[in-house]
Amino acid sequence: MAGEPTAPVRTRPSGRVWLVAACAIGVIVFLAVVLPGVLDVKHSERTYVISAPIERVVFDSKGTAGVEISPSSDGKVHVLRKSSISRDSRLREQRHVAGKTLTLRSSCTGSRLGVLRRCDFHYHLRVPKKVALSVRVHFGRVTIHGIRGRLDFKSDAGDLVGYGCHARAYLSVTFGQIDYRDTCVPTIVHARVKGGDITLTVPAGRYDVHAARHAQRPFENIIQDPASRSVIDVGITWAGSIQIKGARR
Repeated sequence: MAGEPTAPVRTRPSGRVWLVAACAIGVIVFLAVVLPGVLDVKHSERTYVISAPIERVVFDSKGTAGVEISPSSDGKVHVLRKSSISRDSRLREQRHVAGKTLTLRSSCTGSRLGVLRRCDFHYHLRVPKKVALSVRVHFGRVTIHGIRGRLDFKSDAGDLVGYGCHARAYLSVTFGQIDYRDTCVPTIVHARVKGGDITLTVPAGRYDVHAARHAQRPFENIIQDPASRSVIDVGITWAGSIQIKGARR
């Protein structure tokens, strides 16, 4: 009948509309998943210098890391970082200076689909010779050469190797090895490994030694003296060996 309103005609989206929507979704997925990993690969090596006066360095790495720490010639912090990151992962690196403390953190995240592939770091840190170090790595090998200051080290799996002058050293490895030489008479060395070996070298002399049954006695050039102000406290939870040696100057 003339004058009566007609019902609206409902149409289904054409195939072309569906194609455009699918392409848009594909672009979003590419930007969210693939592109971040590609950008990280392009930045596989970086160097930078922290010129602010630093008295403490905190380093925290998640992933597989190789770390070398040695004194700088100018008293500044020099950082060289190399990385090998799979395309479906993303590198996160943060650095922050608060007062005279420098904090460096690095980690990898999986893709948007939650998959984590390759995440390998290698850091070479040159720091002031007199600096406190707090190093935390999940997996990898850490070498420390010639630093003077308090040392705090913790690793889930890997090795700590090196030498330095540390009045206080607190070393902890879940699975791996500690092979460290203190060139100064320490106030305390506290070392713990759940599964692995500990080799500790200190200047020859008198020490208040606390060592588990895994320790190989007698200790070379070490006089056990409970009254000594220099404490060596080492232990292994499950399996491994402990060697404590005194180095004559």
